Amino acid sequence: MIALITIGLSIIKPNPKHIEIIIEINNIFLSAFHLIKA
Repeated sequence: MIALITIGLSIIKPNPKHIEIIIEINNIFLSAFHLIKA
């Protein structure tokens, strides 16, 4: 998951709005992952 954030930030010039979006997407992936594991 951290790799996703890193790749996202290296593609996009860091911009607060983009960082928020990347974090939100990351949270969705984490939630889905926990649901699948459970």
